[in-house]
Amino acid sequence: MSVVTESARIGENVRVVDLEPLTVNSRKAAQLLDISPRKLQDLTWPRGPIKSVKIGRVHSYPVEHLRQYLRDLAAKTA
Repeated sequence: MSVVTESARIGENVRVVDLEPLTVNSRKAAQLLDISPRKLQDLTWPRGPIKSVKIGRVHSYPVEHLRQYLRDLAAKTA
């Protein structure tokens, strides 16, 4: 997703910033971790270490929580 960060007049240069999503759905989270959706369910808190948030009826995974899980996992295996 791109966002224009400053108002601009016609003909002026515009600075565009790419934004990373704050959360992803379970399918995308599993894909990012290279695991199956079922394995992600097993790893989701309270049974496992990965936390999700419920937005409406949908469980989403904060990208920062996924990164933290990978950092913790790397520290354990190092």
